[in-house]
Amino acid sequence: MYEKKRLGNRRFQKGASIAELVVVLPAMALLGLGSFEAVLAFRAKSLLNFASYEGVRSGSIRNANLADIQAAVARGLTPLYGASSSNTDIIQANLKAKIDIALPYTRIEILNPTRQAFADFGVVVKGMTQIPNDNLIARSTAIGATSRVNIQDANLLKIRVTYGYRLSTIVARFVTRLMSAIDPANSLYYSNGRIPMVAQAVMHMQSPAYQQGVMGTLPPSTPGGSGGGSTPPTPPSGGGGPGGGNPGDPPNPPVDVGPGNPDPSDSCSMPGWQDLINGSSSNPSSPGNMTPIPPSSESSKQRLGG
Repeated sequence: MYEKKRLGNRRFQKGASIAELVVVLPAMALLGLGSFEAVLAFRAKSLLNFASYEGVRSGSIRNANLADIQAAVARGLTPLYGASSSNTDIIQANLKAKIDIALPYTRIEILNPTRQAFADFGVVVKGMTQIPNDNLIARSTAIGATSRVNIQDANLLKIRVTYGYRLSTIVARFVTRLMSAIDPANSLYYSNGRIPMVAQAVMHMQSPAYQQGVMGTLPPSTPGGSGGGSTPPTPPSGGGGPGGGNPGDPPNPPVDVGPGNPDPSDSCSMPGWQDLINGSSSNPSSPGNMTPIPPSSESSKQRLGG
């Protein structure tokens, strides 16, 4: 009787493991794919941080030109569009990045300097409205009336990059539908299988910020140019203040050139390192023209203890 009951229980439990596998396997697959997607998203966010830094760095040396910032951000995001090291694949990946950045899923904003900062500190030079960038340490720290910042803070370039990262696994539809219900303001991204990522970067301007460049009305500068197709500002004459001196400062005092003070600007009066090595310097007191003096007999005897 007991044996029959035990055998009946076994027949009843047949197929239970298959049912458990059917229930657990989709959940395990979803968890694994979700973890893989999270790793890819973390990599994309790291590249976006790097791309935003490249963008603000390019803008700081190219007059805050938005076109140059966009090109630098595209270069920073190029590894997302290709993993090969050949030149052809790199060029194609960079072209894909530029095309993707041109879509409405990527937004690059210049948060500083603002229009109010240009209104407070902007000067017109050669038809370009710019915020002066020279001698900031010697300039006034007065707060602007409309921008509520001083000229030193107006020379900080701050950008914000919002990038729509495209999810690549089959969990994208589940994630985007969930995020659409949680964050309806970014439904444009979620409806196209993307999630918004935001990165910010700040850097001190190394060139005057052009209002036309900030507004995006200037073309990208040529490689090695000063930005916006403009000519770099000429350094001021005189040597009074820091950073090259202010215009109108008195010139540096002349150097006292005498018999014991050779003129530093005269390369012929200063013994070069090659002359010192070869012993052919024209200066009689240089080491190359010194004749070693043989030790006297008395000093030799003293050293030998004689």
